[in-house]
Amino acid sequence: MTRKTLYLHQPIPFFAYKWSLFKKEESILWLYTNIYCYMIKASAREADQVIVQTEWLRERVSDILPLARDKIVVERPAIKTIDVGGSKCIDGLKGKHKLFYPASEMIYKNH
Repeated sequence: MTRKTLYLHQPIPFFAYKWSLFKKEESILWLYTNIYCYMIKASAREADQVIVQTEWLRERVSDILPLARDKIVVERPAIKTIDVGGSKCIDGLKGKHKLFYPASEMIYKNH
């Protein structure tokens, strides 16, 4: 028997905020919240395990989806750090480096 795992990284359907279909910058978020959420729910019901990255998202998913709480697992991305001169640094980065974290400018990201 094949086990199914759902990696849930999109928190939009789980925000309590009510997005507007009629505001240009919010219309896609309304679709995620009101349409995409049904695909997430269907996939989660079929999955043996649902992986999220934060405890906040785990709480919201368990409030909204009829899943056993132990089925929702919090797994944060592992970043190995090392001590360099009393400061924590990401392992593998040497010298002067800048961490580039690409993200869209969508309103829900609160940049």
